Amino acid sequence: MLSHTMEWTEEEKQLFAYLAHLYKEDIHEIAQHLPTKTYNQIQRYYRNSNQIQFTQNGITQTQIDAYKTTLIQLLSQYEEESASELVQIRWLQRQLQKNQYELNIIETTIQKTNSVLVQQENIIQQLIKNNQFMCEVLQKRQQQ
Repeated sequence: MLSHTMEWTEEEKQLFAYLAHLYKEDIHEIAQHLPTKTYNQIQRYYRNSNQIQFTQNGITQTQIDAYKTTLIQLLSQYEEESASELVQIRWLQRQLQKNQYELNIIETTIQKTNSVLVQQENIIQQLIKNNQFMCEVLQKRQQQ
């Protein structure tokens, strides 16, 4: 069956090449949904499939069916892992949206607070000017 290492055995290469020869479109459809490394391996062996010589006696239909089943199981496992990752990604997206919403509230609050502070500073500046004017007026009256 399929090795779990990156290098395939010679038997696996021949089985895949024969499978690719028999199920060209099916294998291509299955392969394009596999992880990139696996897909690249499949593409490489698919391209080389014409260079590999098969002997009908060397590869049985049972081996071909078992190999195709293995590929389909790999695809199913990958789809399950992808689905799990998709659930995690969606949860993270919801968290991000929630955090963005909270951040927007904080930013709005800061802007309003800054606006109020600017208004208060303007009022204080005006009060200081008014006080200075009143002081000047009082000083002038006292001098008279």
